[in-house]
Amino acid sequence: MHGAEQVNVLGTLRLCHACTRARVGHLILVSSILAGLDESSPFYGSYGLSKRHAEEVSRLYCASFNLPLTILRPSQIYGVGESFRKHQPFLYAILDKAENNEDIVFYGANDAQRNLIHAEDVAEIISRVVKQRIEGLYACPNPINVHYSEIAAEAIAAFGSTSNIRFATDKTDIPDNAFAPDVDLYCRIGYFPRISLAIGIEKEVARRRANQ
Repeated sequence: MHGAEQVNVLGTLRLCHACTRARVGHLILVSSILAGLDESSPFYGSYGLSKRHAEEVSRLYCASFNLPLTILRPSQIYGVGESFRKHQPFLYAILDKAENNEDIVFYGANDAQRNLIHAEDVAEIISRVVKQRIEGLYACPNPINVHYSEIAAEAIAAFGSTSNIRFATDKTDIPDNAFAPDVDLYCRIGYFPRISLAIGIEKEVARRRANQ
């Protein structure tokens, strides 16, 4: 908890200070959709809480110094390259197994849902928010939630893999972490996430093959 607060809250406060010193005209804070979870969610924890605290600190600071603020809450961000593995280890483990023709096994009987948004879509969203000077707090999920089996199937197809998908039903179910579509921001900026799961995985597969 202490580490998350140090990075997310105090780091955000230092960023706010730097913005006023540099006379920045608009602060875009990229938070997390987990900041909006309540105690009933199995994914409620220190990370989401620290992100929410960072949002509160930034709102208080920006209001005091008349600094325009936008808070964006993207869902799980993935993209091309090993740098994304740190934040989405399970997704990249699925890709590794498909690449190596290993069976992909999910714990429990629940085909858990996740919400993934590609980094290129997030970059375009931020760019349009900056250009249009949109202010406020906005959720940025992908309009489409995906099941683990869908992720695995797309990875198998992209690699041309012989992997099989299995569920270890004797294990504890993995809970869903899905989000309802929230298109308010997308309508305002005239842009919806365009990189489907299939295309996103194909981009990563192409990178791996180019580096072989």
